[in-house]
Amino acid sequence: MPRLARGYVRVHWFPREGHPPAEGLSQLAAHGVAVRDVVYAAPDRVEFTVRVEDVRTLRNVLRGAGRIRFGERRGPYAWLKALRAHPGGILGFTAFLLLLWVWSGFIWVVRVETDGPYVSPAPEAGRNQSAARGFDLRLAAAVREDLARLGVRPGTWKGNLPSPEAISAHLRERHPELGWVGFSVDGVVARVVVVPKVGDPTPPSGVPQHLVAAKRAVVVGYELAAGKLRVRPGDSVEPGEVLISGVLGQEGGETKLVPARGRVFGEVWYEVEVSVPRERRELVLGSKSQRFVSLFAGDARKEIFRRGDALSGESTEAVRRYALPLLPWQIGIEVGERRELVPVVRSLSAEEAEEVAKDLARREVLAQAHEGRVARVLVLHREVGRDKVTLKLHIAAVENIARPEPVSAGGGRSEAQPGA
Repeated sequence: MPRLARGYVRVHWFPREGHPPAEGLSQLAAHGVAVRDVVYAAPDRVEFTVRVEDVRTLRNVLRGAGRIRFGERRGPYAWLKALRAHPGGILGFTAFLLLLWVWSGFIWVVRVETDGPYVSPAPEAGRNQSAARGFDLRLAAAVREDLARLGVRPGTWKGNLPSPEAISAHLRERHPELGWVGFSVDGVVARVVVVPKVGDPTPPSGVPQHLVAAKRAVVVGYELAAGKLRVRPGDSVEPGEVLISGVLGQEGGETKLVPARGRVFGEVWYEVEVSVPRERRELVLGSKSQRFVSLFAGDARKEIFRRGDALSGESTEAVRRYALPLLPWQIGIEVGERRELVPVVRSLSAEEAEEVAKDLARREVLAQAHEGRVARVLVLHREVGRDKVTLKLHIAAVENIARPEPVSAGGGRSEAQPGA
């Protein structure tokens, strides 16, 4: 019998006089009966556990050696035997599984989610988060009504649902403000994700403005959306110099003030000095591991089983989540493994330390640059010691150097001094 299907029974043996218990147990072992958990409960009673399939052999071996009584039964075999004794329970359980399978073929929950805040193509002044949230609620209600007209409602059989492409096309036609619609069915949940169209990411504020240089740079490119371009690629600019003017028209003639919009990219040089130690502490996977099982409901998590080595320091874990597919809530189990992280000290060569220093310098420059990327790295000075490597670098970054500055009433620059 397969090991997973085995059952065990507790045997109470009352041996007769002249039949020593040890001799009877030895005879059982000689006939292949696995006896375990032997307890001499009384001078005339012995208790032990055997497999269910060995009961017939036990009866034959101990026939005439005393009285035998069977007690507690355990294991899958005992459970199946108990189920056979209660056919009504089997019928009810089968009916429950059948009903659950039938219900899983229907949609019981319809969710409409809006991905990202709504930004109007021509936003009004003073629009706040509460207005955007109100738009999301109105949009979700309107989309849910249209889905009901298409037949996507609780109680709908999945086979009668329109195709995802048809649902997406219908919703975009009914709601021109939607930029993208996604439809999916996950178990008994129909999920619709709608993304409203987003307007210009740099909408005009309504106040006339120039775009001036924020840093000393050499212009390498531009994107003009509104205003008059005052520079060309290859020009050197100083902080505060007008890049895109908000004054349209000829000098001495009629002019119009507009909010200048666009981007001007310039090459900016940074001087950075970085020191990197020749020895680095790193965490690597160790030999100790630990397996665990957890129950989760939403964000709550409770560990119910753990086996393996005790982990005291830092560790990393890999988790597989198994959620119940027939419920609209996130409920299920997590099975994972934790591995210890052991600190080691690694010695770097001069070349490796230099590459690490350059990478740190690039990150430092990109943290200061606005919409930037590193174009070139030049080493001005290199100092290699036994414990560290020091580099002095010139790094060229291409970034957006334009920043807004209000236009004065006369059409010139405002009185505010531009920052570097």
